[in-house]
Amino acid sequence: MPWKNGLGVTQQIDIQPPGSMFPRDEFSWRLSTAIVTGANEFSTFPGYDRILVVWKGEGLLLNQQQRLVPMEPFTFHGEDKIDCDLIKADDVVMDYGIIFCRKTAEASLGIASTDHLNIETGTHYLTCIGGSFSVEDHGRRTEVNTDDTLIIVSKNSNESLQLCSADNSKPTFFHVTARIK
Repeated sequence: MPWKNGLGVTQQIDIQPPGSMFPRDEFSWRLSTAIVTGANEFSTFPGYDRILVVWKGEGLLLNQQQRLVPMEPFTFHGEDKIDCDLIKADDVVMDYGIIFCRKTAEASLGIASTDHLNIETGTHYLTCIGGSFSVEDHGRRTEVNTDDTLIIVSKNSNESLQLCSADNSKPTFFHVTARIK
């Protein structure tokens, strides 16, 4: 689907509440990826906050001064005017990010490499960065492959998940948590 400003393309992973139509409707949060192939301007989202991380590619240059390099989350306000360009001219960058309504929701985005994860109340998105892993949750095993996202809605304040990779290494993934305030 096109970016809100029409200058690029985004792939929606999830939007809450269910049934919200981006970009027409207001929403609590939206998780997505986007491909950046050249200089452009980020869409603005007044009243929302954003967390963005470069997933693939060399990175982005923001407002001709700040380097956004892979695996370093960047937080900013949705009304901020941000121009971006590729750090490496012929590169293709994929970013991963969450946009959330600052009045009604809160969110975090981190990169984790662990075989054990404690989660709090909220919606959790585990996106596999490379390889694959499985998650044990209430006796149910779910496989998560590269580029796949597992969505877990937890109503408990302290739930424990066991993660296993095929080669017995610690799985590496984006962990996004979002919840209504």
